[in-house]
Amino acid sequence: MTAAARNSPPFAVHEKGVAVALLQAGLVQQKIPMPQTMKKGVPDGDYGSETVASVTTFQRNNKLAKVDGIAGRDTIVLLDRLMASAGKNVPPSPVPAPSPVDRNYEIGMTDPPLAHDPGAGAWGSKPSEASYIALKLGIIRVLPSRRWSSVLMRPDTWRTTSSTTMAGL
Repeated sequence: MTAAARNSPPFAVHEKGVAVALLQAGLVQQKIPMPQTMKKGVPDGDYGSETVASVTTFQRNNKLAKVDGIAGRDTIVLLDRLMASAGKNVPPSPVPAPSPVDRNYEIGMTDPPLAHDPGAGAWGSKPSEASYIALKLGIIRVLPSRRWSSVLMRPDTWRTTSSTTMAGL
């Protein structure tokens, strides 16, 4: 793009790439229709006949001295200037957060009430118990020794076995 802006060399027909896609996107933002180029919703990056026609329209609409469909220095500099001036819009101010309903509310002073864990089901079990059992069973599958399996499979070791007692086995 920088080389084309210096006319060394300017964009010409059949060029492809990101720089051509940027040129096409700039033309579309200047309200120059490019239905074939934008068929997939993004510029195709191919400097074909539609891009030549669009560049020619841009050059003619902006009364450039050279109207030839080739995007050289004058075309790119003007397009860049128009794009930069269009980008100076002031962003919208953020919407203020709604104030708390209770005027006596203080951040961090009250917590929401804890509800029953719906994942515990009808049995009222703790989800962590099931997780630990599943984890242990997964470990058992990858252990090489039957000795470990016999220790870990005993239900009395599921809650009480610690790394220190297992290290002594």
